[in-house]
Amino acid sequence: MEESHVRLRTALLAVVSLVLAGLSLPPAFSAADVAWTSRLSGTVLGPDGPVPYAKVTPMRWVAPQPPVTTGGWAPLHTASGADDVEAETDAAGRYELVVPAGTYRLRVVTYDGSLAQQYYPSGTTVESGLDVSVAEGGTVAGLDVRLGPGGSLSGTVTGPDGVGLGVVYVRAYRVGDTAAPVSVTYVFTSPDGRYRLAGLPAGAYVVAFNDLQNRYATEYWPNAANAAAATPITVVAGAENGGIDEVMAAPSTAPPVVPTDTGVVRNITRPKVTGKPRVGTLLRVDKGVWAPATIPLSYRWLANGKPIAKARRAKLKVTRSLLGKRIAVEVTGWKMAWVAATVTTRATKRVRR
Repeated sequence: MEESHVRLRTALLAVVSLVLAGLSLPPAFSAADVAWTSRLSGTVLGPDGPVPYAKVTPMRWVAPQPPVTTGGWAPLHTASGADDVEAETDAAGRYELVVPAGTYRLRVVTYDGSLAQQYYPSGTTVESGLDVSVAEGGTVAGLDVRLGPGGSLSGTVTGPDGVGLGVVYVRAYRVGDTAAPVSVTYVFTSPDGRYRLAGLPAGAYVVAFNDLQNRYATEYWPNAANAAAATPITVVAGAENGGIDEVMAAPSTAPPVVPTDTGVVRNITRPKVTGKPRVGTLLRVDKGVWAPATIPLSYRWLANGKPIAKARRAKLKVTRSLLGKRIAVEVTGWKMAWVAATVTTRATKRVRR
């Protein structure tokens, strides 16, 4: 799942866990009172060899906990419960996770969604991944994963007036492999309603749209009331499926979520680009300081002032196509019911070999 987009925590995920077309989602697993002495390690490979900067997340089975009525595989939380446990691969594609003893399934995603997400060793969903069990203080090595090209789905979510809807929860469900649709990944729309679901394994998908403010009822593309009535979209490895737009029009029957917390987002310290602007390197965003301090951020990378296609994450791999160009990133801070703020970093020096 990604980081295709902004990682929304706390309040948004609490709302999401309550409802999505009758499909319950398990809460993340926390292990605050156990020993973190076990290790899982391996290498992530792609069509061209080792994959650096890939994210490996251990998933653990969680029994039903009210109000969630079904169990499921969920990311392992850190001991503090503040974030998901994850490891980032190094330049040679290697990773190591330190976890409590237990049984896990490992999810692997790339930072830019260029390769299809996968569950060790070759599963397209968490259900098709294999269990990895590790004893307290033990080590399981050789958990290698080979990724293939990923496809993507993108579009814009608007209301009946054509205005983009922010904070809409967009989820891709894989269909055809099992009796019921299987959730693969999700994102939240940006303030102007745009979204992109990246890193999808090849296959057929239906896309769900859930308005977290309950202005409109949940819909499935295109304007279907449920997954059974939705039109499946075929995703081809390495291909972009754009134009998956949704006009949300059916009023929600649930009580509207009326934000009581409003204001204007402010940037205090300007974000900046870090890293060397050279072909093959990775540039990152130092997000700066914002008020409120914990708001979600979205990114749009620019080359000589023009948007770089598909570059909407906090990292950018410098490719040959950027040679001789100056790189900057447009950062938007936003929060439900607040006025968003957008700032652009200073441009780097021209990209060199």
